[in-house]
Amino acid sequence: MAEVVLNFVNPLIEHAISKAISFAGARISLAWGLKKELKELAERLIFIKGVLQAAEERQESNQAVRIWLQQLNDVAYEAVDALDEYAYEVLKHKVQSQGRRREQKDCVIGKNDLIQLWMAQGFLHKSTSLATMEDIGNHYFNELSNCLFQDIECDFCNIDENSTIQHLRVEYDGEVLPTIPRSIAQRLHSLFSNVDVFCSMALDLRNLRFLKLLKGGKKIELTPSLNKLKHLRYLDASETSVKLEAYIFLSPILCLYSTVNFPSNIIKILCGYKKGIWVEEIGCLNQLRGELAISHLDCARSKFEASKANLREKKLYKLEFTWNVDRKGNINDEEVIESLEPHSNLKSLTIENYRGKNFPSWLVRSIGCSGSSFLLNNLVELKLLHCYECTCIPSLGLLPSLKVLHIDYMTQVRKMGHKLYVRNQSTGVESITLFPALKKLKMWHLKKLEEWVEVDEDTAAGGEVEIVFPGLEELVIFDCPELKIWSMGGFSSNHKLSNLSIWECPNLMVIPNIDGLSSLKRIELGGCKELPTGLGSCISLQELIIYNVPNLISIPEDVGILHSLTSLTIQNCDKLRIQEFLGGLTISLKELRVGPFCRDLEEFPLPRLNSIASLESLALWGWDKLKSLPHQLQHLTALKKLEIYSFKGVEALPEWLGNLSSIRRLEIRYCPNLMCLPSLEAMGRLSNLQLLYAWDCPKLVERCANKSGFEWSKISHIPNIIIGDIEQGEPWRC
Repeated sequence: MAEVVLNFVNPLIEHAISKAISFAGARISLAWGLKKELKELAERLIFIKGVLQAAEERQESNQAVRIWLQQLNDVAYEAVDALDEYAYEVLKHKVQSQGRRREQKDCVIGKNDLIQLWMAQGFLHKSTSLATMEDIGNHYFNELSNCLFQDIECDFCNIDENSTIQHLRVEYDGEVLPTIPRSIAQRLHSLFSNVDVFCSMALDLRNLRFLKLLKGGKKIELTPSLNKLKHLRYLDASETSVKLEAYIFLSPILCLYSTVNFPSNIIKILCGYKKGIWVEEIGCLNQLRGELAISHLDCARSKFEASKANLREKKLYKLEFTWNVDRKGNINDEEVIESLEPHSNLKSLTIENYRGKNFPSWLVRSIGCSGSSFLLNNLVELKLLHCYECTCIPSLGLLPSLKVLHIDYMTQVRKMGHKLYVRNQSTGVESITLFPALKKLKMWHLKKLEEWVEVDEDTAAGGEVEIVFPGLEELVIFDCPELKIWSMGGFSSNHKLSNLSIWECPNLMVIPNIDGLSSLKRIELGGCKELPTGLGSCISLQELIIYNVPNLISIPEDVGILHSLTSLTIQNCDKLRIQEFLGGLTISLKELRVGPFCRDLEEFPLPRLNSIASLESLALWGWDKLKSLPHQLQHLTALKKLEIYSFKGVEALPEWLGNLSSIRRLEIRYCPNLMCLPSLEAMGRLSNLQLLYAWDCPKLVERCANKSGFEWSKISHIPNIIIGDIEQGEPWRC
């Protein structure tokens, strides 16, 4: 090991001596009064070289010498760094002395990359002002903007062991993998590469300051070997497809002026000694940008440790805080998250598996005396997931930029009322718009939620409520089994709601009136007792899904005047005795999924089904009493897809099925007594049929078995056939 160090340090010392002597003789050194200091540095480096030659004879037998040589390696690099900084100042002086001369050259490196390169090389020094390193770099760049920036491209064939290259760009064309001599790799300060330098090239980059991974290569694996790059100050993998192998200890790698830039959803930091880093260790990464996810926050030992992460100084636009689900012992979630206050630039926040009873105060903290400006004024998306112990949702109604709110598994929330809209504080305004920017509201698995009440004047703290959710476009309520009261007062023409979805709310007595809500385009209602009133006024409605509404006996007649409706599903409504409601739907409807209905019915209850000339996709659910398919189907000549479910009394498909010559896909499921298809001649008329799917029709499967049964000849011409049943397991394909 010592011999390797010595062989490596000697060329480095030679390089430093050469630089010092060269600078000492330069005219600018005379002008700056540095000739004497540079000459002394050169003499000391020559002396060090002599000591190294003497040490060569003792390195094998003396452990202390070997350790000293390893330390000298770092000292030598510091000397070279100092000379590099001096070289930069010399270059800057020369460039400035040339005046405002402009010279055009091909530009390869971008402005931001160049500034980050300066930072990594230590050319920029933080001032006492509040300016960031990027600000200082921008200032220098603007000063030098009229000067010549030149990139030197190196031919790999010309690189040898004695080369003094410190800045390199490597590009792999997919044919010949570039190779870099070990001694060169160890000297590199800057590297641009589209090759996986950690796995494919396995380089020893111990002195690297700047690393940018370029797009165009294969997926790059950032392995724990990255931890060995103790001089690394800038890492940019934002253009690449990155795979993290284990989790990387970022803090020991990076120095004070460090910048880390990964693609979206890549930066993930685990807290805890055995799992990753302590959360306080990211405190020094002041230039951290973009997205950050911190997991295992239950391993954060105290609020003091969490506060050292100093997130308020990091201009992150997306944050994810996650705790372990299964954990025991002390729960300090509230004090930890209170200490993780983010920067005001934050746009997206996710809190998952949090077991505090209250959310952090900074989430809705107001700034100033008016109470109308908030720390998180820029917050666009908020996800509160699996926060099982929280008893109420934060007062988010006045956040001006919030567009997406997703609440999932907050199982202790019983009421959504004034605390959701606004805190009891004076806003200083006469009228209030609550949730002014919200577009998507999703509430899932609020198992104990009983009431959702509208805001009142007392809630508004002296201000008159003008409107709530004026920009809401999508509202989803799913699996709230105890929800009984939803007194929103209805929606109006001032709202922009286009998608309303309510599922598995079996105790919900009344759904708010949607009369006049002309913006609605899609309604899903499943597992509810009743339908909302005002369906007929939703003149823009394109899709209506009604599923498992047990008390539904009839469809409102005004559904028939929804001339924009193109897709209608009415399914699993066991009490429904459907009457003629199609009306104007015969012109616009393209997709229809209906059944099963009341089991007492002797025939399929849609006598005008044959009049829907525009219908292209039809799915029908039967029941035990039906012995045949509805005869109205034979007139639907525009059908391209037909699905038949649970016609358990049907033994043969009718001959008129061959009239549906436009059908491309035919699916038959759960028809246990079906044995016969239409005749060979009728099946032959289905000239556009591309797929036949038959599942859990055991008698039909038997008659098509081994491609030689009684029915096989009728379907053998179909390009794609999938047949099977439960007993056989996986279906077989032809």
